[in-house]
Amino acid sequence: MTTTAPTAPAQSTHSTHPGLLAHQPYPYQLQGALNAVKGKTLIADEPGLGKTLQAILYTGLIKARKVIIICPPSLITNWTNEITNSHLLQTPTYVNTRMEVQPIYANTKNHHLPTQGIIIISDTLITARPKLANQLAEWKTDLVILDEAHRIKNPRAKRTKAILALAKTTTHTLALTGTPIVSNPLDVLPILRFLKKTSHYPANYVERYTQTNHWGGRDPRLDHLPELHHLLETTTWTRRTKQQVLKDLPDKTRHTQWVDIDPTPVQETLQPLINDVYAIKAATPPNKLNAALDEWAQDQALKKASALRRSTGLAKIPAAVEWAQNHHEGTGRPLIIWGIHTDVIQGIATGLTKTLPKTRVATYTGQTPQTERDTITRDFQAGKIDFLICQIIAAGTGLTFTRASEALFAETDWTPANVVQAEDRIHRISQDQPVTITTLIAPGTLDPIIHKVLTRNIRTLDILTPGSDHRVTSTNPQTSISQILTQWAKQQLQKGTPQ
Repeated sequence: MTTTAPTAPAQSTHSTHPGLLAHQPYPYQLQGALNAVKGKTLIADEPGLGKTLQAILYTGLIKARKVIIICPPSLITNWTNEITNSHLLQTPTYVNTRMEVQPIYANTKNHHLPTQGIIIISDTLITARPKLANQLAEWKTDLVILDEAHRIKNPRAKRTKAILALAKTTTHTLALTGTPIVSNPLDVLPILRFLKKTSHYPANYVERYTQTNHWGGRDPRLDHLPELHHLLETTTWTRRTKQQVLKDLPDKTRHTQWVDIDPTPVQETLQPLINDVYAIKAATPPNKLNAALDEWAQDQALKKASALRRSTGLAKIPAAVEWAQNHHEGTGRPLIIWGIHTDVIQGIATGLTKTLPKTRVATYTGQTPQTERDTITRDFQAGKIDFLICQIIAAGTGLTFTRASEALFAETDWTPANVVQAEDRIHRISQDQPVTITTLIAPGTLDPIIHKVLTRNIRTLDILTPGSDHRVTSTNPQTSISQILTQWAKQQLQKGTPQ
């Protein structure tokens, strides 16, 4: 379940990149990194094809020692985990360098930079703190990686100016985006400047590829766009679609995307549970602590854990909307979004309607009238709906949504069989495309443990009932939740002190 970037099956070979990474890239991912080494430093694959892993590969191939990764605020933890899980710093190139990965969050007080390492910072923070931006510029990096590079398309924005200024101080730059051009050739011009690629393009870029309209703005000059596309293809980007790399992709791929959320509402729900755990520890002999935690988890499972799951879901709404927007602008393909709580589902629907007013958004929950349910299903399959946001229990069985080959779990269920059945709404006999399932994981919540338990149990289902619709008897939800709470409680105690 970007996202843990997709990686190739174990039988792939490292022969073309000996000792580079512990994880195996797909052939197209390795080719993307090699293309970047040759100068095509805009990795513009459509969303879901693993641009993050290609950037990590590129970092190792050029043996960069001082790296700055600039990304949206919600993706700092995701980048940190991707680099850690790739084992990049354990490869022969880096194993004796003592390099470290250092994320900088908005609440990070100490901005001491290591002698060498990988700094991860949000594009928002680098804009809001000029002193920090200057400190990063003076660090004299080998490489600056810009994730979601389309966010600098406005040349007058403070963010664009701050990032372009930093790019001038580094040896190498690499940009990642699935939507390099949203609507106008001018969208990509700041990215070309970031990549120091403008010398490959006409000096009169603006006049050559756009023309003034009646309102004083600039419209694309259609007769010159084939020339621009040729220049982008031959000098600047590597761009593949899912259709183009079908031969490399498995039947179904599960990704994770770690998203950093506003911790305040979640912490308000979480704190009573933390207090409970430390009170139990203080009142219980060490040899009876595990049993006491198990008993507490069984008693509290549905009452408190459900409230925490809801607050986490609400906090993930902005990240879900942003992910879905990137998917739509990068692929144009329909998307199924799964959730648990109706207010979370409605919040995502409202966010998408506001962000992408020209798209068609529908919801399918337990509150959807029976007379409308068949209409929604038919309309989605007929191409009349771009985003269908579904409640796992209400829409997770018996329905066919195979017009989509991608699904996003903004929230996930406690029970593995329910999750897999929801996945299989798009992974059915009539599906003719590889299926991609992405799950949003928020650190500091129950999400990581839920995901770990689900992943283990779903693999069991996949092995025992391969190719089936997984209509199996589910485990007792109360048991699943109590196991998750017990694991979470033990992790809290391992931290040593109450928050």
